[in-house]
Amino acid sequence: MVTGNSFKKTFSRALLLMLLASGTGFLLNAWHPEGFELVPREKLQYDTIVHINVEETRIKHAAKAALFIDSRSRAEYTQEHIEGAVNIPATPESLSMKAIQEHYSRINGPVEMVIYCSHHSCGLAETLARRFVTLGYTRTIYIFGEGIEAWQARALPIEQNDDFKDSSAGSTHETN
Repeated sequence: MVTGNSFKKTFSRALLLMLLASGTGFLLNAWHPEGFELVPREKLQYDTIVHINVEETRIKHAAKAALFIDSRSRAEYTQEHIEGAVNIPATPESLSMKAIQEHYSRINGPVEMVIYCSHHSCGLAETLARRFVTLGYTRTIYIFGEGIEAWQARALPIEQNDDFKDSSAGSTHETN
């Protein structure tokens, strides 16, 4: 038969052991180089956004395995963009939403989505990717963070408006 006093003693010891085990686990996790990171719920919302480099982007482009989305302004897109890309400007939001509606069937098509902007410090691609997640898009969204500048530096295919050509006329870039 278990008495009230022995139950309290057993419960207290069990609670102490659980607290010690939990504390030890948290400490070991904090010091371990591959420990679990405690992240806020908001950050988990955007876990479908994946950053890729120029080589991964080139492979997706060559395989035609992705819908490329230029998140820059319409004027920048018109001047030059990655071959085959569509323009969905990240700002202002009203233009962005209109372009999302316009390209809705392609966005929800069978291919992945790769969003890019000008260069590595341009935040437009991230802004647009977060907008897609907020709107309920649940598939992986790839961000080509190095942007069109890195794409051009590798002489990868772009489409360029003849009216905006400059001294790079001898390059391997394609024209509209």
